[in-house]
Amino acid sequence: MSSRATAITDQPGYRADIDGLRAIAVSAVVMFHAFPVYLGGGFVGVDIFFTISGFLIASIVFSQLETGAFSLGAFYQRRVLRLFPALILVLASVLAAGWFLLLSDEYGRLGRSVLGSAAFVANVVFWTESGYFDLEAHTKPLLHLWSLGLEEQFYLVFPLLAVLLMRLRLALLPLLSLIAALSFLVNLWLTSTYASTAFYLLPGRMWELVAGAMLAAWYAVDMRPLSAAPGGNADRMELPATGRTLLSVFGLACIFAGFFQIDKSVAFPGALVLFPCLGTVCVIAAGPQALFNRTLLSNPLMVWVGKISYPLYLWHWPVLSIPMIIFGGQLPSNLVFTLVALSILLAALTYECVERPLKKGRSAKKQTMILPLLMVVVGLSGGVIHLAGGFPDRGANISAFEYEGDVRHLDFHGYVHQHFYTCRPKGLYERAEAFGEGIRRCHQSRSDRPVEIAVFGDSHAEHLFIGLAETMSQRNIAYYIDIGLPTLDNSNFDLLFDHVLESTSISHVVLAASWLRSDGYNLEAVRQAVNAFTRSGKRVTLLTGVPYFPYDAESCKLTRRFRSALRCDEELGESRFSERYRRNTPVLADIAAASDAVQLIDTVPYFCDGTRCSMRRGKLLLYRDSQHLNIPGSRYLAARLTEDYPHLFD
Repeated sequence: MSSRATAITDQPGYRADIDGLRAIAVSAVVMFHAFPVYLGGGFVGVDIFFTISGFLIASIVFSQLETGAFSLGAFYQRRVLRLFPALILVLASVLAAGWFLLLSDEYGRLGRSVLGSAAFVANVVFWTESGYFDLEAHTKPLLHLWSLGLEEQFYLVFPLLAVLLMRLRLALLPLLSLIAALSFLVNLWLTSTYASTAFYLLPGRMWELVAGAMLAAWYAVDMRPLSAAPGGNADRMELPATGRTLLSVFGLACIFAGFFQIDKSVAFPGALVLFPCLGTVCVIAAGPQALFNRTLLSNPLMVWVGKISYPLYLWHWPVLSIPMIIFGGQLPSNLVFTLVALSILLAALTYECVERPLKKGRSAKKQTMILPLLMVVVGLSGGVIHLAGGFPDRGANISAFEYEGDVRHLDFHGYVHQHFYTCRPKGLYERAEAFGEGIRRCHQSRSDRPVEIAVFGDSHAEHLFIGLAETMSQRNIAYYIDIGLPTLDNSNFDLLFDHVLESTSISHVVLAASWLRSDGYNLEAVRQAVNAFTRSGKRVTLLTGVPYFPYDAESCKLTRRFRSALRCDEELGESRFSERYRRNTPVLADIAAASDAVQLIDTVPYFCDGTRCSMRRGKLLLYRDSQHLNIPGSRYLAARLTEDYPHLFD
């Protein structure tokens, strides 16, 4: 690396402080997955990794382009040697563990994830699976590998771009800045419109890696024709020691602000992802001699964690996830500590026994031939497992049904589609959220008369429909739902509000949503929606919602290897749900009290007895996941409502 490049690194090669920065990133991610309540924004550690990777990869490419030593073949060979050994080991180990521990549908999904991960398109695979009714994250042991797929896609694109810019003698830094700006704007747009696309795919995330590449470009030396200022980078004055320290402190402050100001309730990536990325750029730019870089980040323990950060990132989530699948999503703290310790041990062994020996080996060419072959074998094994439906004849798949009732979402939506009518007008149905192939989530109970009762909100309104439609078969009931809180400022609901407010046949609106589940919802905005309905002459029944549980209904339905079925009950005082229920219900009550046309019905007591909540009645399950009613659950709640409020819809 050239003299100006060393201005940022202070040495031409390894930087211990960057390993320390990796340690912060991986520790945050592990903490988030193990104890999310204590570090809600720990997942932004992935964004720190992105920016570090962009800087390091660009530094290598620019340095070699400068000396004329760059080779695409050699570059990709190094990527194979760096990424493949630990990844092959983890993928093969997870497949082996799944054979003995997972049920057939779980194992089949795992096989698909392995195939996508081996092909470095895991982000695309999980993006195609994302949706309103996506499975809980803990049921996907390889979900974290979406980030690795995205990085690999960047590695394929960036060197080609750098070579092209060099050959065209174009200004590198301005063009990288333009790419970063465009990608950031795409990120902002997608986050507000297609959040899962913004999260998983490269167009909205590329700027995070390019931010690191821009820093590397700023200090690239003899590539002066690629940037424009007369005199080159040599004319730039280096920061004094105090300036470097302040820059490092500012960067670390941004990173930790991201950890504690961002959580799952905010729109992400969005603008807030600037915190970890800007912070990472500042810490790296401060150089290894900045006070905190040479003391905190270059501390031997931090450096060691940084060195094992890649295998630790690979191991930690499957080690946590598979027990969560087996035990229903909730693990005792002592077991979580043990699993984190196991992840660190596996990462250390992988680094010492796999990565280091291969790195020291002299047969790089031979390894580059063998490793891709092994990756293909592992990937194809995953594909076979997926196509075979998870091999249902395995001993691990032997399970017994503890309770009756449908779980997940296919039976529920299939029943609605088969037994009821698509909602009208046609344009409303065509615009509705999709579930699988050929099913839109907008139906009505009858086709021979106008809609009289509108069930309005999100999926917590939708799951009322079957029960209400069957219990009140003489009325035409429709449900109109979308993603998010059903408020006037949520653009997802614009068309739905227009239709219901303008309808002369709809006299009653049942308003329900998951406002008892998320801290991010602004319940005061519900007041405006209720007022809009009442001003249009409609009566409103406002429902509090149903309890949600820290495990899926499937965990209650089945007994399986290493555990019997759960009781499907939870102490009310111990649940996060109960805290929000106590806080939010008075707000809903205040909204209802403002008008005689509004009635609040507390539906939680139908599932809780004051001390304990349950997702079952006897041997009958009422839920299909952790928070949505299944077909029997919808019928149960509708029967209780019409029994206790016989004149509700008169």
